[in-house]
Amino acid sequence: MRNSVLFLMVLFLMTASGLFGQTTAAEYRDRASEKFRNEDYDGAVADCTKAIELEPAFAGAYAYRGYVRYAKNEYIDAMVDLERAIELDPKDFEAYFHRGILRYIKNDRDGAMADWTKAMEIEPRYFKPYFFRGVTRLKEKDYDGAIADLTKAIQPFPDIAAYYLKRAEAYRAVGKLDLAKADEEKAAELMKP
Repeated sequence: MRNSVLFLMVLFLMTASGLFGQTTAAEYRDRASEKFRNEDYDGAVADCTKAIELEPAFAGAYAYRGYVRYAKNEYIDAMVDLERAIELDPKDFEAYFHRGILRYIKNDRDGAMADWTKAMEIEPRYFKPYFFRGVTRLKEKDYDGAIADLTKAIQPFPDIAAYYLKRAEAYRAVGKLDLAKADEEKAAELMKP
């Protein structure tokens, strides 16, 4: 009896730790990331799908598959995945960010702005949405809002010329020509080989 219990415990531990060669949902998600980096987008989608089959409530797999589908220009499927990721994990700030991009592409600027704002509320140190929201505010002629967002985007990434160029555009629109010129010079400096 004791040997049977011991055997069952070892069998359980081996199965739980994947020693029998079973790939976990998290491992499929990680493989998807590697495949994406190697531009194997179909393989990345397939691995995310396998992760979801193994663990249907794995929000990260839905979010990543949505991101990959966005990269493949499969916007409808990407939106479905990102919606599901947010439903499963309402604190997934990257899912909100990427859904915001999709909404912007679909000309839903209000929805995009709401998603980027939500991403920033969840994770204030996540700076990508500040640039996108800043550019959107610039297009909507909310120059002060654009300057504030673009300044926030520049703080952690002071080497990105595009950020300075967009902020210079906003400064120029409000008549702050010295600040616009300084940003244009900084961008030119950053673009030198």
